Amino acid sequence: MKSFLSNSVLKLSVNHQGAELSSLMDFGGIEYLWQGDAAIWPRQSPHLFPIVGRLRDDRYTLNGRSYQLSHHGFARDMDFELISEVETELRFQLVATAESRLKYPFDFALIVSYRLQENCLTVEYDVHNRNDTILPFSLGAHPGFALSWGKENVIEDYFLEFDRDYELQSNILNDDTLLTSETATVLDRSKRVPITQVLFSRNSLNILKHQCRKVSLCSKTVDKRLTVELSEFPQLGLWSKPGADYICIEPWFGHADFANKGGNIMEKEGLVKLEAREIFSCSYSIMID
Repeated sequence: MKSFLSNSVLKLSVNHQGAELSSLMDFGGIEYLWQGDAAIWPRQSPHLFPIVGRLRDDRYTLNGRSYQLSHHGFARDMDFELISEVETELRFQLVATAESRLKYPFDFALIVSYRLQENCLTVEYDVHNRNDTILPFSLGAHPGFALSWGKENVIEDYFLEFDRDYELQSNILNDDTLLTSETATVLDRSKRVPITQVLFSRNSLNILKHQCRKVSLCSKTVDKRLTVELSEFPQLGLWSKPGADYICIEPWFGHADFANKGGNIMEKEGLVKLEAREIFSCSYSIMID
C-alpha cells in the first residue's frame, strides 16, 4: 500500500512497508529516487533502526543475554501504520511487537514523518522510549538517488558537492562489512567528489566524523541539483554498487561495529542512549533546485 503527497513543484509516494519513500519526482518528469532492481539493490530509501550497519557476528549482548540482529535492523522490513495524513504531511508509526522484542527487548515507537513544502521534502524521526530504563539505539536514513536525470547520461556525468571545503576520511569495511581502522581520503581540503565506476570498489564510504551541513548531487549535463541537508547527524555514509546508476547519501546516528569490538550493546560506539520515557527527534531534508 502507498500514500502520496504533491504540490506545484514535487510529488512523492511512500510504501507503508518500512515507511519507505518510493518516488520523488518533479513536474518536469524527472524521477530523483532510485526505482530498485532486484539484481542490483532492491531497496529505495530504507530507514535503519535500531542499528546502523552490521554487528559483529550479527549479535549483541544485554544483561548477560545474547540477541541476534541483522544488518541495519528490522524497521525497514516491518509494516508501519499511517497515523496522520494532511495536505502537506504524512506520518507513519512503528511500535514494538512480540516479534521485534525477540531481537530487541524494548518498548518503543518510531515515527517517520514526510513534510513537503515547495521544493523541499523534510523527513523527521521521533523515537519514543516507552521503557523505565534507557533505550539504546542507532538511527539512519538510506535514500538512494537515481543517476538518470537525462536521456543519455552516464554515472560520470554526476558528482557530489559539499557545502564548503573539508578534510574527510572514510573508515574502510572488511569482507564482513565491519569497520576497520584503515582509512581512505574522501576530501582533502576540497568539496567535490566525482562519481566514478570505482568510487565504491571497497564498499561504502563511512565518514564517522564530519561537520557537514549539506551534500549536493549535481549533473554536468542536466541543470538540476539535489541537496541533502544533514547537519543534525554526526555520521555520514555514501554508497552504491560499483557502476550502478544510483548513489545513497546516508545521514546516520551510529555506525557498524568495528571488527575488533562488539558485544554489549550499551558499550557500542555511536549509540544514542535515550532516557526513560523521553523522546529523541531529528530530521534531514532533500531540496530540488
